[in-house]
Amino acid sequence: MALVGNPVTWIVSGFLLFLLLMMAFFLGFASQPLIQQDEFELTKAYTHMTWEDAEQTRTSEKGITYYTKIDEVMAYMNSQFQDYALEDRISVLPPSSTYKDYLSTLWQDLNGGDSLKTMAELYNRPLYQLSKEEQDDLSKNCRRKVSMPVCSNLRTLLRARQMMMFAHDLSLWLLSFGR
Repeated sequence: MALVGNPVTWIVSGFLLFLLLMMAFFLGFASQPLIQQDEFELTKAYTHMTWEDAEQTRTSEKGITYYTKIDEVMAYMNSQFQDYALEDRISVLPPSSTYKDYLSTLWQDLNGGDSLKTMAELYNRPLYQLSKEEQDDLSKNCRRKVSMPVCSNLRTLLRARQMMMFAHDLSLWLLSFGR
C-alpha cells in the first residue's frame, strides 16, 4: 500500500507510460516494413558486413579504415531477397555460394578497387541490377521512414531495447530512494 501512495512510483510509472507510447508511435508508422528478414538473420547479416569492414581495415596495407553504409546494403538485400539466411544457397552466384558469399562480393564491389562506390552506383552492374522503378521504390522506402534516416528496423529495435533498459534502470534507481 505504501508503494502506491509513493509519488516516486507515480513519476516512474508516468515516465514508462510515456516511453511506451513514444515507441508505439515510432514503430506504428511502418505499415509495410522495408526489412522483412527475421531479426536474428538480419543481425547476422549486419554483423557480417561489419566484420568485413573490420577485417579489411585490419589487413589494409594502406592504413585505410572502412565504414560501409550498411543500411543501404541491408535495404538492397531485403528488397531483392526478402527473408534470407546467410547460410542458404543463392541462385545468382555459382551453386556452392551462399548469401554470406554474396555479401562478401558486394563488400568488395563497394570498397575494393581504386575508388569507393555507393549502392546506387552498383545498381547498373549485372550482379546487382535494379530497374529504374525498383531503384525509385527502394529510395522512396528509405526516405519514408518517419524523420529518421534509417533504412533498417535493426537500429529502431536496438534503440527501443536501449530505451526500455534505461527506463528499467531508472525505475530501479528511483524505487531505491522510496525505500
